[in-house]
Amino acid sequence: MVECNGLENRRGFASSVGSNPTLSANTRPRRMAGFFCGALIAGLLCAFAVLGGCATAPAAPPTDPVVAFAAIPLNGPGKPRLQRADEALNPASVMKLITTYAALDLLGPAFRWNTWLYTDGHQAGDVLHGNLYLVSGGDPSLSRERLWSMLDALRGQGIRQIQGDLVLDGSYLRLPDVWPGFDDDGDNPHAPYLALPHPLLSQLNLVQVRAEADAGVIRTAMTPALPGVTLVDNLRVGPPLARPETDDAPMARCPRSGALIGLPRQNDAGEWQIPLDGVLPEGCGVRRHHVLGAADEHTAATVRHIWRGLGGEISGVYRTGQLPAGSRLVAATTSADLVTVIRDINKHSNNVMTQQLFLTLGAQYRQAGDSDDLMAARRVMREWLAHKGLDVDSIIVDNGSGLSRSERVSPQQLTVLLAQAWRSPWAAEFASSLPLTGIDGSMRTRGRDIAGHGHIKTGSLRDVRAVAGYLRDQRGTTWAVAAIINDADARRHQWRLDQWLNDIVVSR
Repeated sequence: MVECNGLENRRGFASSVGSNPTLSANTRPRRMAGFFCGALIAGLLCAFAVLGGCATAPAAPPTDPVVAFAAIPLNGPGKPRLQRADEALNPASVMKLITTYAALDLLGPAFRWNTWLYTDGHQAGDVLHGNLYLVSGGDPSLSRERLWSMLDALRGQGIRQIQGDLVLDGSYLRLPDVWPGFDDDGDNPHAPYLALPHPLLSQLNLVQVRAEADAGVIRTAMTPALPGVTLVDNLRVGPPLARPETDDAPMARCPRSGALIGLPRQNDAGEWQIPLDGVLPEGCGVRRHHVLGAADEHTAATVRHIWRGLGGEISGVYRTGQLPAGSRLVAATTSADLVTVIRDINKHSNNVMTQQLFLTLGAQYRQAGDSDDLMAARRVMREWLAHKGLDVDSIIVDNGSGLSRSERVSPQQLTVLLAQAWRSPWAAEFASSLPLTGIDGSMRTRGRDIAGHGHIKTGSLRDVRAVAGYLRDQRGTTWAVAAIINDADARRHQWRLDQWLNDIVVSR
C-alpha cells in the first residue's frame, strides 16, 4: 500500500465536514473511506493533460463533434481516447455514479436505515391506550412488505385496537421549504420518475392502480387506498384472446401494462379521480403507477390498510408530529445494506431513491450553518470531490440524481472518479451496482453485441444522452469510460454512444 504525505489519515475528511453527534449510534457511519494518493490522481489527470510536461497519447479520431468522451485503460495496454473530454456537460442520470460512490465512501457499504414504532400509552388486553408513533429514518427503500412485517410484529404482541392517533415523525431529514423544481417536458406530472424525496417516504410514494377481467367481471383496486381519490371504472370485459390457428402465427397479447388506465384528474370539488376506460379481454390484467398525494398521507394510508388487513383498528386520526420523551419502542424494521440500495438505484436509475440517499449524506454530516439537508449534502459533496482531487468549480451537483437541468460534470472528471472507485475497497460492490451491457437494468436492450463486457450507467433527458462505467475489451483490459451528448437532437445520436462502447471492446 502506498502512503502519501498524510493522506493515509482516514479521519481527515470526517473532521473537515463535521459529523453530527446527535445522530443515533445505529445510523452514524462506522467508517470513512480513505482518499487516494495525490500521485495517483495526478497520473490519471496526466492522461488528459495538454501541457508539455505530460506525455499524452493521441486521441482517437472524432466520431462526431456532438459527442464528448473519455476512456482510459485501468489495468492493461491501451491508449486514452479523448474528445472534448474536459467540457462540463449535463450528465443526466450518470450523475448517480458520483452520489452512490460518495455514499459508499462516506457512509460505508454496511450502512442501513431504520424505521421504528413507538407508543406513549399502555396495553390493556388487546387494546393499546395511547398514540402509535411511526418514526422514520429517511429510508429510501421502505416497502409495503417491510411495513407489514413491522406491524405484524406489533399485532403479535396481542394488540388489536389502538385507542389513539397514528402520528408520523419525519424529523430525521430536514428538507428545504421548496424542493428545487425540474422543468419536465413530458405530459404526465404523475410519472413515477418525478416522485420527490420526503422524510416519510414509503413505496416510492407510488399509487398502484390495477384491473383484471375474470369470469366476466372487472375487478379494480388501488394500493394504497388514498382518501379523496376514486377510480372511475368504465372498463368492459372483452372476449378471451383467441389462440393462433397455426404454430407460426403470432400469439395474441393482453393490453400492455399501463394501458386503459388514465392520468389522475381533479374534479370541480378538488377530488382526485383516476379513469379506467376501454375493453379488457377475459383473463387479462393491467396496472399502472402514479405519483399522487403527499408522502405522509401515502404512508399513513398504507399503515391503516395493513393494520386493517391484520384484523386491527386505529380509532384516532393520522397526523404528523415528534416523538415525545419517555415513549417506548414496540417494533422496528431495518433496510437492506447500502450496497443493495445502490444496486437498485443504479440498475434501474431510480431518481427519488438517489435524492433520498443524497439527503441522508446531508443529515449524517449536518453542520450548524446548514439550513437544511439539501444544502448540507451539496456542501458535503463539494468537500468530498475536492478531497478526491477534482476541480469542484466546474462540477455542479444539484440533487445528486441527474434529474436536473443544472448539474454538470465532464467526461474527464467522471473517468477519474471511476478509476479511483475501481481501486477502492468498494470496487466490486460499486461496479456490480451498474447495469450489465445487454443483460439487465437500463442496458438490458442495449449493447447486446458486447453483452457482459461492461457495467454501464446510462443517462437521458430531453437534450441529453450519456453513458459511463467500466468496459473490458477483448484483450482483458478494463477501461473507465464516459461519454456525454448535450444536443437538442440527443435522442437521435444515442446510437453513437453504443457504437463507441462497442469500438472500445473490439479494438486492438
